[in-house]
Amino acid sequence: MQYLRHKEESRIPCGLMLFRPEAVRSTGATEREVHEAVRQHVPTVLIDAGPVKGEMRDRPFLAVIDFLITEVLPRLATRQHCNFPLARVISLLQQRATEMIQEIAPEETSILSIITNRDLLSTLGRLKPNQVEDVARFLASYILMSQTLFLRLLFSARPGHFLGPLSPVTHHRLRGAFGARCRHEIQCEVSQL
Repeated sequence: MQYLRHKEESRIPCGLMLFRPEAVRSTGATEREVHEAVRQHVPTVLIDAGPVKGEMRDRPFLAVIDFLITEVLPRLATRQHCNFPLARVISLLQQRATEMIQEIAPEETSILSIITNRDLLSTLGRLKPNQVEDVARFLASYILMSQTLFLRLLFSARPGHFLGPLSPVTHHRLRGAFGARCRHEIQCEVSQL
């Protein structure tokens, strides 16, 4: 998430995110030792080259550079698209949702009063009074659908983090599932301290 924020703020369209294994921390500060560590250790690399995105965990960094030259550059030249693996997308969505939930403090009634405020909706969207009802219904449906889709993806990736099945999906189950997931994340973070 930090990389995505940096990318957005810097307006740099492409980049690599490199995660080195823990063993690299013990590398000496000599040129030979650094070169040896780069040659031997296998990092996790997120590739973000415009329409070509990917994740690599199976080769040393120098082989990643070779991959960029032999595989990524030709794909860019032929305008091929390649996306991050689903597990990575779910992980990023999960992190972002957790951050957003932690940043939002108002109670449900406050949020509901903002979302359903017809004056606010018509002012922001410059809507006519007869359009407000349809737009509000559409927005409510969209929010529910996106939350349901996200929850389905999250449940597929991490079924052990949920107390039971998710169906039938209601707004109470969505709130409970997201709340349980956030409590689980917070407990994990605290236990790691």
